[in-house]
Amino acid sequence: MSEECSPQTFPAVETVYPLAIAAYDTAMKRFDAVDSKLNTLITFAVTVSLAVPVLASTKNLSFRSYWLVAAVLFFVFGVGSATFARLKGKLILLDPKVLYDSYLDLDEWGFKRHTIYWAGENWRHNQGLINRNGALAAIAATLFALEAVAVGAWVLAANL
Repeated sequence: MSEECSPQTFPAVETVYPLAIAAYDTAMKRFDAVDSKLNTLITFAVTVSLAVPVLASTKNLSFRSYWLVAAVLFFVFGVGSATFARLKGKLILLDPKVLYDSYLDLDEWGFKRHTIYWAGENWRHNQGLINRNGALAAIAATLFALEAVAVGAWVLAANL
């Protein structure tokens, strides 16, 4: 960030500042949406997966099946990828302590200029995190679907 700038060299600071601040709210909403999707996936997969052995035992299905092993592996990797997404990484938001330590000596225009810069840097980090978690949610959903297919194949193979 160039220190040789002024309101004349960067006249749009006043216009861009509200957009930069709003970017944090947008990132939080998108992150929460992906996190909610991950939580729903895990809850659904665990609920359904816990019911499978109970139902299988009532049908006297053999638990010695490669299809069952595959289903368990799909489940473990699906829950693992969703859990990793939920636990690894965090959003970078405005930190009042950083504002206090680093920005109180700036005039209003300088404060807004620096805030816009850091909002852009933080946006890139936050987007990467949100995109990664979205991809992991898709992977987890695919693994849970494969788990369901494997359970279905297990039931079909046991009935043949």
